[in-house]
Amino acid sequence: MSYRTLTELESDVRTRYDIEGFTARHPSTQIIRWLNDAWRELRERITVDGSELFLSVTGETCTAIGPSTVGTGTFPGTILSGAGSFLSSSSIIRSVMMKNGSSWVKLREVSFDDALNWSDLSANSLPQAWCLAGVDFGHSSGSESAQVMRIMVMPPNNAARDFRVCGLSIMGGDLVAGDRIMTDFGMNEYLIKSCGVRLATRDDDVNLWQARKAELQECYSDILRRSKSRTPGRASRVDTRGRYR
Repeated sequence: MSYRTLTELESDVRTRYDIEGFTARHPSTQIIRWLNDAWRELRERITVDGSELFLSVTGETCTAIGPSTVGTGTFPGTILSGAGSFLSSSSIIRSVMMKNGSSWVKLREVSFDDALNWSDLSANSLPQAWCLAGVDFGHSSGSESAQVMRIMVMPPNNAARDFRVCGLSIMGGDLVAGDRIMTDFGMNEYLIKSCGVRLATRDDDVNLWQARKAELQECYSDILRRSKSRTPGRASRVDTRGRYR
């Protein structure tokens, strides 16, 4: 893997778009903020579009049994409280798995509406599906004081079980000058071009904005294609012998 620091990328932006020395109109803090925004955007876009490049996983043992109750509300399933910390720092959840015996089983994702209409939520049993559930801690004794998202499994859990949650972790705050950004597949170009679009927006140049936006999309498509093609698996062999003998 190759990397460039935010400081190096800022210098690249200033050189590319001929704004070296224009620190009053384009201060360093502004360029750094744009680069951070572009990095978050890129990680989330390619994850939504099927790339597994930035996925991470966490696990927990859920000891809760039966439907979960938060404040005055009872949910149609069991909320994974331990995975909450991961979910609160994640923008995308890709999958939820449950350990059944010695195997990990991928649970089916359903909507919250489907969870409410589950055929029989009266009996606790082996969970089969999961959904995102909005939990309002504003009227409960919970430590959080706002609407948050949690992972709920259905039917309600009937025994202590191990779960795994796979998703995209949100960046833990802005990267700073010396921090490094991976540039594989031309990701540094996406960040630079994204800043170019911002500069065209600020200068109110419609034609330039359209041209740079098209370049940015082309760059993104190439990054997505290349990142999705890097899938682990057995190496393929090519038969170089002639078809006819």
